[in-house]
Amino acid sequence: MTATVGEAGAATPGVSVVGQAELDIHDPDSVFRYAVRARGDGRTGDGVLWISHHHGAQFSWLVAAVTCVRGTGSTAAVTAKVIDSRDMPIAAPGVPIAFTVRDNGTKDRISVTFGQSVHRCDTATGDEAEISRGDFQVRRDRRCDADTPGHRPAFRR
Repeated sequence: MTATVGEAGAATPGVSVVGQAELDIHDPDSVFRYAVRARGDGRTGDGVLWISHHHGAQFSWLVAAVTCVRGTGSTAAVTAKVIDSRDMPIAAPGVPIAFTVRDNGTKDRISVTFGQSVHRCDTATGDEAEISRGDFQVRRDRRCDADTPGHRPAFRR
């Protein structure tokens, strides 16, 4: 199931997405970690998206600059462009990403799409998955941690 967020012009101004989560994948066993601090007005956005992949001793990651955040209800769409990555061929610098969060409390759902088919303010079209650990918060009209100088999301084990 893919989350749907309204038209860019219909999105609620002052949307922010803050949080971190892990997603366990089986076959092969690996863990994806996601962290986001972003806010926007439905047409633009700022902040950072960080994604890593752990598979055995292998570790890859990417950092992306947020270009748009828009939301409807408890769902938010974040688009970003990769600015740096390591050992993640799908995410070379400049590659666009759509990241959608459905804030359901503690068992949030996410979807991620990479590539040239992603445009600013798009909703991710990838399969939606329930996170294994962590929490994302979709907020309206409030100052978020993305505005706090020096704030960085940290994973807790």
